Amino acid sequence: GPPEAAPRSGLLVLIGWALVLGLGALITVSPRLSGLVPQYFGRRDLYREAVQKGYGLSTGTTAGLAALLALVVGLVGATVLRAFAATDALAVATASWEPDAQSRMVRLVGSPAVLGGLLAVLYSSWLLLNVTWVGILAGRRHRLRPAQAVSLVVWPRWPWLLLLIGAMLVASLSPGTAGGWAAVLLVAALVVETLAAWRALVDLTYVGYVPQG
Repeated sequence: GPPEAAPRSGLLVLIGWALVLGLGALITVSPRLSGLVPQYFGRRDLYREAVQKGYGLSTGTTAGLAALLALVVGLVGATVLRAFAATDALAVATASWEPDAQSRMVRLVGSPAVLGGLLAVLYSSWLLLNVTWVGILAGRRHRLRPAQAVSLVVWPRWPWLLLLIGAMLVASLSPGTAGGWAAVLLVAALVVETLAAWRALVDLTYVGYVPQG
């Protein structure tokens, strides 16, 4: 109910800062990963060469980056759903559901950590589908290692960090204000995913069709 909204929204903000710190720690303890950051944003050709040759790509670090991304998306999604639940939007969207299903959704929205975790798992499946798709497009001639395919899929999704900041701000707003901004976040998320798919395809064109070795 409303009395619980503030502290539970505070939990979302706390988790958000924990994810930001986790990303910072991952970059700090991984010189290879920190080396890719300026290459990705400043020298795209060097980033593509690094992915193509596998330079600086650690399977564990890359998997950790993907896991952090999934958690970030889970938090953003949980924030959006909770903001919609404070208005009539979620009730309208689930009006055709069975009463039991509606009750489960209400309980789930009331547990932001569980909701965020569930959405993170669902998004992980989406990332896996994208990684598989990239591997298939690369073909046998330019077979990609898992770290290479994951990098091509994860790095173009960096704008989710901006959406994370936006989600933490939305979680701090009053219910009456949060709904509109949550809708903006949802539209922005769809744009990010669309552009990320296009960017991954462009990077794959360079990585996959330049002779390796």
